[in-house]
Amino acid sequence: MTSVSFDSDFDTLRSSKYRYVIEAISASNIRLSVLLQAQELATGNLDGRLFPSSIAGRRQFVRFIRELLGTRLRALDKGGDLFAFLQQCKDPATGEGLGVTELSTETATFIIAGSDTSSTTMAAVCHYVTGSSECHRRVTDEVRSAFAWLTDIRLGPTLNSCVFLRACVDEALRLSPPAASALWREVEDGGASIDGHWLPPGCEVGVGIYSIHHRITEWPKPFQFNPDRWLKGSGTQEVDGRAYMPFSIGARSCIGKPLALAQVMLTMARLFWEFDMRRLDRNDSEAKDIEYVVADHVTAGGQGPMLSFRPRI
Repeated sequence: MTSVSFDSDFDTLRSSKYRYVIEAISASNIRLSVLLQAQELATGNLDGRLFPSSIAGRRQFVRFIRELLGTRLRALDKGGDLFAFLQQCKDPATGEGLGVTELSTETATFIIAGSDTSSTTMAAVCHYVTGSSECHRRVTDEVRSAFAWLTDIRLGPTLNSCVFLRACVDEALRLSPPAASALWREVEDGGASIDGHWLPPGCEVGVGIYSIHHRITEWPKPFQFNPDRWLKGSGTQEVDGRAYMPFSIGARSCIGKPLALAQVMLTMARLFWEFDMRRLDRNDSEAKDIEYVVADHVTAGGQGPMLSFRPRI
């Protein structure tokens, strides 16, 4: 996401210099997730006493963003990244652009929302697919049949034709959504009636995304990884889109959904094309019902899976 946002690639896969940022974001989000549920804990700086490691992580991340922002502001020759588009934004009433603080806030949101969630999704896909030898074989065969060469893998109709890969992504997002808790909304003036219950103005309401993704009336065998439920004509119950909301739904749904899905589809297609992989935490590869557990801290994250990668022969 730093490449998309700031046209800067820190290559954290090979360089350890900025790997601390990932841990800093995770630590900072623990405090933030609690404040979203209980804002009163911010009174008298109580949250600072309860979550000192989160405060330290937030400071590390803020320093990183300031460094990144300063470098990008000096690079006048760069363009085409999200930051360049933000610089062009103008208030229609005043004609003023975004200030440094606003630019910093927006770009920080891009990095957190666009990297933490996508990485969790890709980890979940790897966990579930390698837990089923049949699913692993099908998705690998599909990708390798669709693309003759690794360099052929790009956005377009061929990638879109990999419907089983997309079904695996959708099913992983259902089972282990990277934003799993309720996204609170305030009842507007006039109140609202929800499922026969009257709610006065000012109340906050929300639906736990993880909960609705595992509701048995909408999802038969809700804890089973079954990508076929997403494929028409597979003989399974048709998916009700209203019960699937990893990116939320409606006017406030995630604006980055197309980018996130593009990231995940491209990355997973390349992985399954280029590598043979297997689980290291089990003697067999039949673990379809073992959940990839995520801890929800604004964005959810998990541990693992531990995999072995071998270049395909």
